[in-house]
Amino acid sequence: MRKYADIDNYLWYHAISSIRSDPDSYTNNFYLYKSFFSDPFNFIPWDFDKTFTGNIGLYGPNEIIESLVRNQEIFSAYKEKVKYIIDNIFTEENLFPIIDRLYNQMEEYYKYDPFLANRNIKQETDNIKSFITQRRIELNGMLNNAEN
Repeated sequence: MRKYADIDNYLWYHAISSIRSDPDSYTNNFYLYKSFFSDPFNFIPWDFDKTFTGNIGLYGPNEIIESLVRNQEIFSAYKEKVKYIIDNIFTEENLFPIIDRLYNQMEEYYKYDPFLANRNIKQETDNIKSFITQRRIELNGMLNNAEN
């Protein structure tokens, strides 16, 4: 499969998509790209509208990841990527300040959006923070229980 797809790139893409719990990202929200005809395909994400939704598990299902994780070496590499992301990137320390800054920028204008006017931006902000904390706990538990 390495001849056709950049497996390491795909594992990073899939790990990040799974951590974000984005069920769309496994079926239709990525581009396949290659710089040269002889290169393997790279996966480039797009359209994050379903981020923080769904119940993904350790990895969201599709035929690509299900084939890849049958190989223990690749499954171990995938789990290492997930662990790295949740320990170093997808953390409260990194994400909460960004969320708070965006909340402060959007709060005044939120009410003018016809699709969001009836929603409580503070509650939605708190929900996203709660999701991040719970998702990290959930993923750490799954990683501890995943077969090597």
